Amino acid sequence: MRGRWLCGVFAAVLVVSGCSSSGGNSGNAGSNSSAQGITKTEIKLGTTLPLTGGAASAGQAFKAGLEASVKEINDAGGINGRKIDLTILDDGFESSRSVANILRLTEQTKVFALDMPVGSAGIPGSYPLVKRTGIPMFGPYLPPDPDLPSVFELATPHDEQGQIIADWLAGQNLTKVAFIGQDNDYGQSVLKGFKAGASKDGITLTATGLTQTNSTNVSPAVLSTKKTNPQAVVLATDNTQTALVLKQAAQLGWKPLFVGDSSASNTGTQGAVGAAGASANGLWGAAVAALPSGTGASLDKFNAAMKASDPNFTPDLYSLIAYGTNQVLFHILAQMGDNLSWSNFLTTAEALQNYQTGLLPPISFGPLPGGHTGAHGVLFAQYDSGTWTAKTDFETIKQ
Repeated sequence: MRGRWLCGVFAAVLVVSGCSSSGGNSGNAGSNSSAQGITKTEIKLGTTLPLTGGAASAGQAFKAGLEASVKEINDAGGINGRKIDLTILDDGFESSRSVANILRLTEQTKVFALDMPVGSAGIPGSYPLVKRTGIPMFGPYLPPDPDLPSVFELATPHDEQGQIIADWLAGQNLTKVAFIGQDNDYGQSVLKGFKAGASKDGITLTATGLTQTNSTNVSPAVLSTKKTNPQAVVLATDNTQTALVLKQAAQLGWKPLFVGDSSASNTGTQGAVGAAGASANGLWGAAVAALPSGTGASLDKFNAAMKASDPNFTPDLYSLIAYGTNQVLFHILAQMGDNLSWSNFLTTAEALQNYQTGLLPPISFGPLPGGHTGAHGVLFAQYDSGTWTAKTDFETIKQ
């Protein structure tokens, strides 16, 4: 039944978006009229998050960060006099519900833009609707960049993370490196980037151990990789597999330097390391945002906004990413003035260069192809005894 319903949702997306008038009226180049979701006093935004289900802890944190940013801007008078009205829907970490929610937000709630919807697997199902209507989708977390005119991404792509990891390892004089990652689009993307960086940096890839999606059997990958005696191992695994790899390595007395991309290490959170226990001590991870435990004016502002919004919530990396994403979105909206059309949103976003939030890498957009991924850096942090500590500033691919 779920499979049939999902097909129905996709069909509805294609049919409804094909006859929608909202994108056709507001997305025309040169239009000075406002798009849907705009009144003299309000800007409607909407998103879909996994507030329940397997990713609920992350979803609730994203929600907290978005809500804190909205409260902060509204308390300060809004954006050019307009308050933000944010609708948040729960998709339970199910692709079908994510697609249905985005359809609802676009065609029924009629939001101006989709504000950081979450779900690498679920979000692409809504791209037909986004393409046909032209509704802006800002900061989706963390599907690959589809190179669509109205989709703008902020998180550094997995293949770029792989290249930066290679550069960083070479800088540590570690030139014999193995890879353990999932045999899917995510793992292959990190591997592709790492190979590109390794070739440039003179790194020898000693072994490639592949794991299957959602499998808990990591032993073949660990044992085959260990035989090659690498100095370091790059991880592109899910949180459960990362913990299992680290625990098995500890049991074997194997101690290479382990470093994961942002998803494998879940850098700055307990997502992967919590299940690994003491085996995670020494793990390195790439992070696509500053760590909440750091210092500085931007982090102080973030922590103050989180406390004002929900004193009982403990700020974490996910809430920081959501809050930081909206700092960029709100800046773009402010630059648009009263020309709140979709076409002007695209023009204004593409013109953004080197925007500093202090929480994310410097954000720059540009024209397609390739210009709608705005972040191109990670910082490296190390985990020890329950704490992630940032060890570098944001680093980008070395030329």
